[in-house]
Amino acid sequence: MRSVVVVVGLALLTMLFIVAIYARQLDQGYGRVKHSADAIQTRVDTSNGATLSARDLEALNVELGTLQADLNDLDGQLHRPLLGALARNAPLISDKVKAAQQLLDVGIAFTSVASEGTEVALEIRAAFEQTGFSTSNADPGPTWLDAVRAKRGTIDDLQARFDVAVTQRQSVDAAHLTGRGKSALVTIDKLIERAQRIRADYVSLIPLLDTALGAQQDAHYFVLLQNAEEIRQSGGFPGTSALITIHDGRLADIQIQSTVNLDKAYVDARTTPLAAPGPIREYLKQEEWLPHDALWSADFPSAARAFLTMYDVSGWPPLQGVVALNFSAVQAVLSIIGPYEVDVQGEQQTVSADNVIHLIEEFRVNDQHKKVVGQLGNSLIDRLKGTDFATKKRVFEALRDSANQREIQVFMLDQATQTEVIKRGWDGALNPDPDVPTLGMTISSLAGGKSSTNVYAKTELAVASAPVSTGTGISTVSWTIELQNRGDPTGDQKYNGFHRTWLELYLPEGARLTSSSRTPDPAAIVDDPRAIGYNIGLLPGAKATLTVEFTLPTPIAQLLLRRQSGSNNVKFDISGHVGDCVFDTSLFLKQDKMLNTRDCTVIETR
Repeated sequence: MRSVVVVVGLALLTMLFIVAIYARQLDQGYGRVKHSADAIQTRVDTSNGATLSARDLEALNVELGTLQADLNDLDGQLHRPLLGALARNAPLISDKVKAAQQLLDVGIAFTSVASEGTEVALEIRAAFEQTGFSTSNADPGPTWLDAVRAKRGTIDDLQARFDVAVTQRQSVDAAHLTGRGKSALVTIDKLIERAQRIRADYVSLIPLLDTALGAQQDAHYFVLLQNAEEIRQSGGFPGTSALITIHDGRLADIQIQSTVNLDKAYVDARTTPLAAPGPIREYLKQEEWLPHDALWSADFPSAARAFLTMYDVSGWPPLQGVVALNFSAVQAVLSIIGPYEVDVQGEQQTVSADNVIHLIEEFRVNDQHKKVVGQLGNSLIDRLKGTDFATKKRVFEALRDSANQREIQVFMLDQATQTEVIKRGWDGALNPDPDVPTLGMTISSLAGGKSSTNVYAKTELAVASAPVSTGTGISTVSWTIELQNRGDPTGDQKYNGFHRTWLELYLPEGARLTSSSRTPDPAAIVDDPRAIGYNIGLLPGAKATLTVEFTLPTPIAQLLLRRQSGSNNVKFDISGHVGDCVFDTSLFLKQDKMLNTRDCTVIETR
């Protein structure tokens, strides 16, 4: 009997020794997986502004192959005929082995998708490099959009497999992973999170590309170039515009011209004139509403629909979308690809982000500046064509940032595409999030000059709960707005002179105005039931102040502070005591901000 006990004891010790060695080998395998995953994470990290080149994509594919090999090697260890079965049933290690298998299943599935996805990206990238983004490129071969269409089946399959991998990840028993296993899982989670962001930003657009980018028939877009020197609710006055044609994912044509041309086409074709908005009728003495004033609204979707009503009458090519673009977005692009030399009206000029507006204004005599805008716009496109992929990507990112700040606003006629625009916050809606109350103000020029860039606003916003409240949140608000015209009284009065400021305030829905230090204009002049309007004249060097107070029917936990497109960034001094929150902060509204009484923060919404 004693000998049997000894034999059994030795067997158990041997088993534990083997299992311990097996566990150590697994942990070392985790280390190799972690090292390979870290290399990939470093490669795809673009938080410092770097971009993935074609060489980076090729290197990424190699690194994904290495990670796949490491994962397969570790998977092979788990399935060794004797040791694997022993470890899966050993009391001290079975849970760790099962957790390891779960992690490996996720890693192998995700890496397989990533590797095949990278191959697809390389093919699309190669097509773009060969045929470019303009039809003026005569190189033969499929366009990048052709490559996307050819790979639709593969992309859909990769999406389905990625969803399966995400579900598998949710079932991983992280508590039973070794230290290195947990570390490897953290890195893999980061890669999955980045892949999810890329998918949300780009892959969801793929079904929409054919219509939006002219795969079956040419897609036309009307771009209103807004000059913030004469500011309007939607941005600047769109004296110049561009009709852009996209064919099979590439720029086919761009016609930059005075918006007056569209006005004339509309007037020649329309039968019944439309009445101009009240402030335009009252202060500019213009009775008929024309396309160049169609964007008279803080809500860009409404403005775009009004524009399309007039555009459709003109007989010009049918549109896929309308874009309002402030010159700040053009300056953002020039800061990347400029300065450069260009022939302007027979003279060599240096154009840069710093001087482009001044250069245009130099040719304002006899309306020549609009021709100059056309020349500069075409030169900018030509310049962009010759840049490398990394520079084009930086330009795209700069335009995306401009859209995030509402310096670019987009309206698409295709509802599915417009839904994607809304999801990104690029639609310029007066109420960006229907579920969150919005506080907004717009400054417009009704004097006809170009002095709007001299008008600055600073505000004091005091929020509080009502003395007797039915819930926690903001119930009362006091809002003081100071406007200042910083123009030089001795300077050119066209750019430094009197500014008839049309100020509109947009309170949260249901808010009740309890006091106003100035008398608002009558509703018939304001001509917008959502707005409270004030006509405030500002001589150069002058200031004007307005204070309004309002209450809310029920306390609100969040308040969105909406930035006006094209405006100088408004300074907000926010104070108040709401629930457990004490607000005492100052900021410049460069982008929409969310005031949140749930966590006592004021942060950017996107």
